[in-house]
Amino acid sequence: MLRYLVQLGLKIEQLEQHLKELQDSKEGLEEKVNRNSPELP
Repeated sequence: MLRYLVQLGLKIEQLEQHLKELQDSKEGLEEKVNRNSPELP
């Protein structure tokens, strides 16, 4: 049981790391799009 919980904890940590990376790259993309798109009136 304990080993299962430890593995679960590690999985969650990995998922959180991936999520953070995805959010970072999403923000980077949005910045790029905002810079490249002309200003709206």
